[in-house]
Amino acid sequence: MKYGYPILIILSLAAWISIACGGTPVPPTNNSADDTPLQSSSNDATFTVMSYNVLHPRADAAGSEHNWDLRKQPIVDLIKTRQADIILLQEVMVENGLDTAAWMRQALTATDMPIRYAVVGGSGTDPKDIFVNIDKFDIVFPARNSLENAFDLYGALPISNTNKEDTIHNSAYLPPDPLTICLSAINRPTPPPQRKTASWAHLRHKSTGREIVVSNLHLHWKHESRSDNTVRIEQLRCVSSLLNQRFPDLPKIVGGDFNAELASEELNLFQGGFGHEDRRFISAATDMAMAQGTWNGFCETCTPALKIDHLFVQNLETETPTAAIHSKPNNQWPSDHCPIIATFRL
Repeated sequence: MKYGYPILIILSLAAWISIACGGTPVPPTNNSADDTPLQSSSNDATFTVMSYNVLHPRADAAGSEHNWDLRKQPIVDLIKTRQADIILLQEVMVENGLDTAAWMRQALTATDMPIRYAVVGGSGTDPKDIFVNIDKFDIVFPARNSLENAFDLYGALPISNTNKEDTIHNSAYLPPDPLTICLSAINRPTPPPQRKTASWAHLRHKSTGREIVVSNLHLHWKHESRSDNTVRIEQLRCVSSLLNQRFPDLPKIVGGDFNAELASEELNLFQGGFGHEDRRFISAATDMAMAQGTWNGFCETCTPALKIDHLFVQNLETETPTAAIHSKPNNQWPSDHCPIIATFRL
């Protein structure tokens, strides 16, 4: 396969689809994460990861539940409450005159955040940002940028000045985008709003010295025909190849909005390593922990049922399995997805 890896990295420092659901509302239980932070000390070998599709700012959102101005602060408040060490955000987009990526980067690296985050960001108008607790992890350099076919090497950026904002991106276009670096039979012209990327962060745990790779993705959303499944399969094949070729010996976490349930063909192939035993991934969820779903669709009186947001691991121990956070401040979902969270041990 064609191999390479695009990058554009963002370091920002400071003191950090359509599917249905049904049922009746329920309070948080052991199957739905409550508001207690799953946080460990900086010396602990455990760390928490949250994944959250925050929903792009829609042009027709004025006065509706999709309104970004009404949703953005509850999203930040929820994230602040959970205090995850690594946060994967999807649909932080530049769209309809709004740059939600820039807004979220500023909000989550503000001085009132309980954790100091750096941002390893994606590129383009739909970046897959990864927020990293810099008191627990170092970001490993150098980084390489190939999205625009530029292979500029970055040295270790200074992080002592908390007022300094730097950006570091590691990301790749996914099939069927013709700019993908993966060989795929389904490559075709892809309008910019439909382009999908995956990003990754190479991290070193400060207290143990162990290194890991964390990847953030958002897969094709349509479920209209067999070809839609094929697109997700090829996107996952690309991510699996990139991560396993670039970081063959490191533990890995891949999370995000997969737009597919755990028993789907595409996720079975991904977990099976696409026929390569050494590329297998394991879901961080259990049936009990993920008894409730992750896609709510802004339903008013339902318990989300569909489970399309996931965390997968390779050569890493899951301490606390993935659970969905069903939080409705002021009786309103902040996004059409519920965030998920899990704890891992190095």
